[in-house]
Amino acid sequence: MRPILLALLLMPTCIISAQTILPDRQLQLSAGTSTLYHRSGRPGMIFTTEYTRYFRPELSWAVGIGGTIHNDVVNVTYIDPSNLLPTDGSLRQTAAGAQVLSHIGYSLVRNKKYELQIRGGAFVRYQSSTLLREYSIIYNSPQPAYPRYVIVNEAKQKTMMTGGTIQAAFNYTFSNTISIGILGGLQQATNGDQVTQLSLTVGRRF
Repeated sequence: MRPILLALLLMPTCIISAQTILPDRQLQLSAGTSTLYHRSGRPGMIFTTEYTRYFRPELSWAVGIGGTIHNDVVNVTYIDPSNLLPTDGSLRQTAAGAQVLSHIGYSLVRNKKYELQIRGGAFVRYQSSTLLREYSIIYNSPQPAYPRYVIVNEAKQKTMMTGGTIQAAFNYTFSNTISIGILGGLQQATNGDQVTQLSLTVGRRF
């Protein structure tokens, strides 16, 4: 009788222990839409590869590498005097960067299927930019004529910057190891750049 009673008393403890045994590492890929704000918003995309290590059931540390591409256009159409045809003379702008980032995460909810997490961290970013601060377009008379551009660049073409980032993520795990989810975040750089993101994620837990 005593062995049976002892087994019954230990059973809840065993069940709880089994339920709290969770993978403590994850490799995750994310990609999605992004907006770069510096005086105005430029749409684009963001992508990241990230490794996460859980050192407590609710606490984790992650390190990743990724990049962003944002673009904008000032639409200009003029009549080419050589053939009298409409010609695209738009001013095309691009800002692209590569970055290394690290986060500390806290899981508000975490079990074998679901995880809701908030994260905060820092990043180092290299960026190349052709964004314009000011521009004017001057047409010679009489028409038709080629446009002339007067341009003031917004920032240095090549920039190294640091900053901070906050994120919120929700993941669903199936087959015990594969997770899919959604990730939203905001990062603020020391040069005034702000980057928002809304991404889909795919991960492998082990």
